[in-house]
Amino acid sequence: MASIALFRWARTTAIALQVRAERRRLLALDQAALKDMGFNKGQAQCEASRPFWDVPANRLKG
Repeated sequence: MASIALFRWARTTAIALQVRAERRRLLALDQAALKDMGFNKGQAQCEASRPFWDVPANRLKG
């Protein structure tokens, strides 16, 4: 049972770190690229500043 809990913790942590990296990459995009994705600079900054444990539920499924 402990190994299952450890696996879930490791998987969740890995996903959270991946999401954090994706959010931070938003900051490197120019205005045109953000607009193509439906974002502006303020929204990208807001998204990038979210805590790493704030992961969308659909990313944790599976």
